[in-house]
Amino acid sequence: MDTSREGRKLSLPKLVDWLSPFSITRNIPYLVLAFVLIVVYISNSNKAIAIVKEHNRRLSELKEERWRHRDLQSRLMNLTTEKMMTEKSERLGLKPLDKPAFEIKK
Repeated sequence: MDTSREGRKLSLPKLVDWLSPFSITRNIPYLVLAFVLIVVYISNSNKAIAIVKEHNRRLSELKEERWRHRDLQSRLMNLTTEKMMTEKSERLGLKPLDKPAFEIKK
């Protein structure tokens, strides 16, 4: 039999000694450190989740604004076509030129 495994067995007297008040008070700094690290880990996880949610919210807002911009840009392009400009100018009593534009030279 392997004797090294026999030494690792946790017997009742060893368990009682391990859970004694003296043993626990001796390990309080390690327990406090573990507790602090757990709290920092949980806090960091919650902060990361909040940042990801905010990022996703802003990303959806950006997509919406991009669609609004494209919609307005297409409307503007439609309103400034030659046909639309001709229709608008006819309402004001203006007509398109019969001759092309020319330059006057001295």
